[in-house]
Amino acid sequence: RSSAPRPGRQLALAPPPRFSVGLPAEVVWMAAAFRSFLAALRARPGARRRAAWLLVCAGVAGTALRGFGADLSDIAFVSGRGASVFRLRSREQPSSAAHVIRWQGQQQGRAPPTWIGVTRHPKTGEWQAHVPDPEGGEPVTLGLFPSAGDAAKAYDRAILGLSGEDAETNFPSDLYFPEDVEEEVERMKDLWRRLPSARYYGVYRTKESPLWKAELELYRRHQFLDYHETELGAAKAVDQAIRDSQDWRMEQLKRLNFIEDTDYFDEETWETDGVPRGLSSRFLGVTYHQPTDKFLARTGRKHVGLFDTEYEAARGFDAASHARGGLTNFRPPSEE
Repeated sequence: RSSAPRPGRQLALAPPPRFSVGLPAEVVWMAAAFRSFLAALRARPGARRRAAWLLVCAGVAGTALRGFGADLSDIAFVSGRGASVFRLRSREQPSSAAHVIRWQGQQQGRAPPTWIGVTRHPKTGEWQAHVPDPEGGEPVTLGLFPSAGDAAKAYDRAILGLSGEDAETNFPSDLYFPEDVEEEVERMKDLWRRLPSARYYGVYRTKESPLWKAELELYRRHQFLDYHETELGAAKAVDQAIRDSQDWRMEQLKRLNFIEDTDYFDEETWETDGVPRGLSSRFLGVTYHQPTDKFLARTGRKHVGLFDTEYEAARGFDAASHARGGLTNFRPPSEE
């Protein structure tokens, strides 16, 4: 009887292993192979069991190769639809003290003290990576990223492509494949790639033009506004479009590049401002806490406290946020 798997059914194999700091690569490979072997014992005999035995053999061969100093960079895993190659490289301990600090912070989910070439965008709160332009020396942004680690890796790939393997990186340079480095360099050469402003919201440019472009995002749609000779002019055009949009005051405060006194909530008329759909408060950093029937104020993940009224919670948030240099709902006290 044919041992081919039935149509519509896939092999129950363990996923490719993820190497972790401190564990020898061969140990991880053998663990993955053993998991696949146990899965095969629970399956019907035939193609599944043979595929699992192939993984076991790959793990044993990997152990032997590692003993002779070979680099396990390409290993073929058998799937239900044929053989597919997963590019995996053993991740050794970082070679320098700086790499150790950044590596441990990334592994444990903590923000490291510093990232090379990485800053936080003052308006969007996202992380941005930038490298010096090889032609003029001015910083060139690589884009915005949801985490500092992603931005740091983009910087590493770009600087390795520009300066070679001796360049200082956030993570060990041998973690990156040559094709990934080349791809990042090609992205930098793209004349039409968006280069967002490092200071302002809704402002970007491309390498093919020296002009800055103003763009407004409203209800998840991007609307191009106009070209401007200066970055500052584009930012002011974006602010005017935000005010003209009549969006919720909370949303306007988040996106305005230059907040004026009239943009804040008013002490007398704040109750006339509506509550955005899907939210429980009109204020930044304030939500309704149903178990206590109070309003919770927090800055990021840090709880400021519970308050009896929405106004008091907004004021509590403003005090905590202003101390950190963040946004406020009401006009902050003037600096003396």
